[in-house]
Amino acid sequence: MTPPLGSAALDCMPTRTNSFLVAAVLIIGCAKEPSGTPIEPSTAGATRGAKAQVWVDDSVRYENEERWGESLFASQQALKLVNECIDNETDDCVLRAPGMAQGMLWSRWRLELYARKSRAHLALNHPKPALAAADDAIRFDPGNTFILPYYNRAEAYLAMGSYEKALEAAKLAVQNVAARGYTGRSLIEAQVYQAEALAKLKRFDEARPLLESVERDLGNDIARAPELAGNESYQKAVARLQARIASVRALVP
Repeated sequence: MTPPLGSAALDCMPTRTNSFLVAAVLIIGCAKEPSGTPIEPSTAGATRGAKAQVWVDDSVRYENEERWGESLFASQQALKLVNECIDNETDDCVLRAPGMAQGMLWSRWRLELYARKSRAHLALNHPKPALAAADDAIRFDPGNTFILPYYNRAEAYLAMGSYEKALEAAKLAVQNVAARGYTGRSLIEAQVYQAEALAKLKRFDEARPLLESVERDLGNDIARAPELAGNESYQKAVARLQARIASVRALVP
C-alpha cells in the first residue's frame, strides 16, 4: 500500500465505526501536503497531543485555502483526539502552550474545531451536519465566548429553508456580537443573515432598511481600513459579504 502523504495524513484511514470519514477518504483520499512530502517515520509514532496539534494546524491551513473536504477531514480527526484527551487526559496528551492552561487549550480547540467543521459542511452544501456541529460548539461554550457558531446556525437554517429559525438564529447572533461591543464586519455579517431571513419570509419592509444599513456600514468599514486593501484574507471576507448582500438585494423589490 502506498504510504499516506503529508502531515495531515496521520492515521489517514478512519475507524470503521465512522462511516462519514470512510466516505471522506473515498472521495478526497488521504489529505496531502502541497509538496506531497511523505510522513517521516517518527511522526507516525507521535503522542496523541502531538497528533492533535498536527491535525488542528492542518484544518486551519485547509480552511484558509478553502480546501473544504480536507479541512473537514482534518477537523474530524483532530476532534477525535481532542475529545479523547478532554475525557481522559493522560501523559501523551500533554502539550506546552505558553500563557494557557492545559485544560483551557483543549477546550478552546474543541470549540474552534466544531465551528470549523460546521463551516466546512456549509461550504460543501451539507446544512444539517453543519447545524449539528454549530450546536455542538455552542453546547460546549456556556459562556458564549465564541461567535462563529451563531453565524453558522443562521446560515445552516437558511440553506435548509427554515427561515423562521434562521431569523431567530440571526437575531441571537446580532445580540451576541453587540453584547461584546463588536462592530464592523462582525456585526454586518450577523445582520446580513437577518436581512436574508426577513427577505425569504417576504417581510420586505423590515428587510429593506436593514439591508441599506449593512451596505452603508460595510462601505464605511472598508473606508476605515485602507491599510487592509492588500490583505488577501480581508479582501476575501469582504467579497463574500458583498456577494451575499447582492443576493439578498435581488430578493427585495
